[in-house]
Amino acid sequence: MDGNKNGLQMTFWGVRGNVAPAHASTVFGNHTTCTEVRRPGRPPLLFDLGTGAYPAALSLRGQGACELDVFLTHLHYDHLNALPVWPPLYLPDCTIRFWSTYADLPQVFARLLASPFHPVPYDKLNATLQFEVLPTQGSRYLARQGLTLSWGPLPHPQGCTGFRCDDGTNAVVFATDVDLGAARQTGILPALLSHPYPAGLAVLDGFFTDEELARFPDWGHGTWRQGRDLASACGVDTLAITHHHPDHDDVFLAAIEAAAAPVRWAREGQTFHLHDNRVQRITPSRPEATPS
Repeated sequence: MDGNKNGLQMTFWGVRGNVAPAHASTVFGNHTTCTEVRRPGRPPLLFDLGTGAYPAALSLRGQGACELDVFLTHLHYDHLNALPVWPPLYLPDCTIRFWSTYADLPQVFARLLASPFHPVPYDKLNATLQFEVLPTQGSRYLARQGLTLSWGPLPHPQGCTGFRCDDGTNAVVFATDVDLGAARQTGILPALLSHPYPAGLAVLDGFFTDEELARFPDWGHGTWRQGRDLASACGVDTLAITHHHPDHDDVFLAAIEAAAAPVRWAREGQTFHLHDNRVQRITPSRPEATPS
């Protein structure tokens, strides 16, 4: 654990837009979206319950965490597909708070865990579940974590929410599943990136290449070039790309990253450590890929 109480850490437990072939994704990972943000010595925040939420839960359980706060960007399957097998749901000593803009989230969970798709129904889960409904846009201080959380809507089919975590000195923005071209026009994502000061780290959707975006312009995703231009315009210090396309294997992603420096591509299990609102170090978790 990092000793600087004023620092921020962001750990990537899942960085894919859909599960990728494991043999070709040993460096960047094949789990779908789940991200952890915390101040050292404070409880974490989890964002989304893609398959990366499973190893995240095992790590947090090993640290003795039994009270969890989970924020959901939206309810597409790739951001919820760990839910049926997520270990904390079955532990009677766990309290889990789910935060989202969806007032009907308990009913959604009940449908996802219903027969014939899952053997354990929603009303038989062992954990204590609490649901906090967020307005579409807003800001809130989370005393347990010592963080101010700000959020707003992002352009994506059926909608999505972008989040900013701020300890007063350091700020990170997490905006997955977003049409970055449209988002720049609405002004909400630029505000999250720059207000009240530019984020030290922005994690933005980079699902498509330029060529793929031209073929699928209405799918609600972005490219690394769009992310780079937006982050630069907002004064962001470090940009990391996430929500990788399942067809983009280690060699493909490593080659793009090498050509796009200093933009970084998020890797499963990697932790970015921020101090003085800059990424001071990155804790690696996997061997590096070699671009072909």
